[in-house]
Amino acid sequence: MDKSELEALKKENRDLREKVSSLEREVERLKRDNEVLYRLERLGIADEKYFSRRLKEAVLSAERYARFLCVVLVDVPRTDDKEEEDLPLETAGRLREVFRKTDLVALYDSGKVFVLLEEAETNQGIQALRRVQEEISDIPSPKYSMACYPSDSNKDSVLLELLENRMAKIRMVEAEGPMVHFGEQILPLRN
Repeated sequence: MDKSELEALKKENRDLREKVSSLEREVERLKRDNEVLYRLERLGIADEKYFSRRLKEAVLSAERYARFLCVVLVDVPRTDDKEEEDLPLETAGRLREVFRKTDLVALYDSGKVFVLLEEAETNQGIQALRRVQEEISDIPSPKYSMACYPSDSNKDSVLLELLENRMAKIRMVEAEGPMVHFGEQILPLRN
């Protein structure tokens, strides 16, 4: 075996080791994702993909049957504390208990909790937010935003964009107690 063949075998060996290492990382990632999906399913919480698909269907249904719907975003602050690592998941699980079985609670990878309230007008959405606030009153500084069909938009993507924009405005407001942003208003959730 000459030197060039030996170098080629060493390179092939390095390439195979890198590929094996990459595949091992992918397997670990898939295990983590499956574990999270299993935990979500066990708690009755939707993931990001299912929520997006279900929101699109709900908007089409609301349009077809002249109904209302509200989407609520609950942003739970994340910390580096290992004990609070599962706080968004725990919060979503607690909210799942508060809402009707027909309401959809979802947890995004970013830690944001979304709630789809079908057949709910804006004032019913505010009442639901008050229930949310009471349920998670022990969590420091959660933030809320809400968008409704058809008053805010008749498109699912625009509703989600409005939620994010409204959440950004809420983060800029330094106020006492829980606040919610919907429409052009930022209101306290407490009476």
